Amino acid sequence: MAAAKESLRTSVASLQPEVATILFRLGSEYLLFLQKTHSRQRQVKKFADDDEYIPKSARVKFALKCSKLVEQETEYLTLAADTTTIVDTFKQDLRGKVLAVTKLEVVAFQNQSVNTFASHLRMAVKTCFACESSTRTVDVDKFVNTLLTVYHDNIVLHLEDASAEFRTAYKHIHTLSDSPPPFVTKLPSSTPSDNEQTITSPPAWLLQQLPRVWRITDQVFFQPWTVYLDVVTRNDTSLALQRLNEEFFNTKVTDDTALLIDAEPPADPQLLNDIITAKVSAATKKMSIEITALKRNIATQQKNLNRDPSGASKKKLGKQKGEKKAAEKSNDSTYGKKKTKKKKKSTSTSTKSSTRRNSTSNSRRGRSNSPVRRN
Repeated sequence: MAAAKESLRTSVASLQPEVATILFRLGSEYLLFLQKTHSRQRQVKKFADDDEYIPKSARVKFALKCSKLVEQETEYLTLAADTTTIVDTFKQDLRGKVLAVTKLEVVAFQNQSVNTFASHLRMAVKTCFACESSTRTVDVDKFVNTLLTVYHDNIVLHLEDASAEFRTAYKHIHTLSDSPPPFVTKLPSSTPSDNEQTITSPPAWLLQQLPRVWRITDQVFFQPWTVYLDVVTRNDTSLALQRLNEEFFNTKVTDDTALLIDAEPPADPQLLNDIITAKVSAATKKMSIEITALKRNIATQQKNLNRDPSGASKKKLGKQKGEKKAAEKSNDSTYGKKKTKKKKKSTSTSTKSSTRRNSTSNSRRGRSNSPVRRN
């Protein structure tokens, strides 16, 4: 789909931007309905090619389970077989329903594709003449009918079985009681015959515009779809070749391995016995070591269980008392250190206070002994 849209975008890139935008949208919408129709047609073909094909939506998995006590009984085996038959019949019925719905979708998308082309073709022609509306007024429906008449073979090749439905849909969508007669039924050849010389040649503007509009129509509606089909075919071929490659080379590798195994000479029986004996001896030795270690662990655990529990509790109690005394001693030591520190702090404070008082007293005494000056 990406390659088809890129082809469409490249085709309209050289046109006026507004015209290119309209034509790209018209071509993309028509391409989408063609892709949906083609996808449903491929699904119908898959159903037709493989009678055992079950779509994913209908792949039901069910098994009648039971306990091991009755799984070998005849009655259970009969019930399980009946259940399998019921499930298989149910899947086949679902397969038929899915196929019927897919066929309905094919018809619906085909009709929608025809209606979309009938609507979008007229819009594309109208867009092509929009830039020339000031110089010439063109009957769009008559020009479209001329386009369909002159390039009938190309359009029928694209529409396949829907060419008749297209004209009916075109008249219904655009509310035409009948299609207007075309300007011409065919383009004049480069070397006209005697009969063509007697026919009045079409106007020059028509000879100029008709091939141009057809080229744009082909680039917008037909060429992207051709690109899409080419990509689908190429992908299908690539997938088929990949499966063939895997199938062939995987089978070849398996066959080569079988040949190598068959080409191996038979082993000496005595050598095989020696290898087996060595392996058994090593395994027995390892097992003996593990058993001895387990016995030792069991004996140790049994000895611990037979120990007098009162002695253990006394030891534990004595240990707890010792830890308690050590904690109390540590607390007393900490308390004594705090008390000594506090006492030193108090002594330092009192000394500083006494020094401050002596200093104050000396200063007062000095002032009293100093002589008084008189003026």
